[in-house]
Amino acid sequence: MRRVLYSLLVPYLLLGCVALGEETSPAGMPVESYVLVEPDEINSRIRAAVEAGQEWQLDPVAIAIKFLGTTNYRYLNIERKIDKNSASKAVVTVIRGALKDDSIWGNWEQLHMSRNEAGVWGIDEVRRAWRCYRRHQTKVFGERICP
Repeated sequence: MRRVLYSLLVPYLLLGCVALGEETSPAGMPVESYVLVEPDEINSRIRAAVEAGQEWQLDPVAIAIKFLGTTNYRYLNIERKIDKNSASKAVVTVIRGALKDDSIWGNWEQLHMSRNEAGVWGIDEVRRAWRCYRRHQTKVFGERICP
C-alpha cells in the first residue's frame, strides 16, 4: 500500500511548483557550498524498520521523505538518480522552500545512498545548504545559515 502511495506521490512532487515571483526554478539554482550532516540517526531508524518488517527503507525516495519530511513548504522538488554504473548507488536531492520565515527561503538536501544485498538502502552522506530571502545566498544555496 505504501509503495502505491509513494508511486502516486512522486510524479506530483517531481513537477514541483515555482513560488510566486520566482524567475528561475530553485531546482536549477547552483549549490555554492554545503555542510555535512551525520546520517547515524536515520540509519538506525532504517535498521529498526527492517527489524519491524516495514518496507519504506526499500526505496530511496521514501527514505528521503521519512528523514526530511515534505509538509509546510509551498515549494517541493524531489529528484532521484540511480548511478548508471551501479544500481546499488543512488542520490536523492530534495529542495524545500517558500517558507513563512523572515530570512530563510528554504533548503537543499542531498542524500547519497547505497543498497545492501538484502535490497535495503542506507545513507552514506547527507549534504545540506540554505537559500535566503535577502542579503547573501538569494540566488544560490550555501552553507551559511540565513541571518
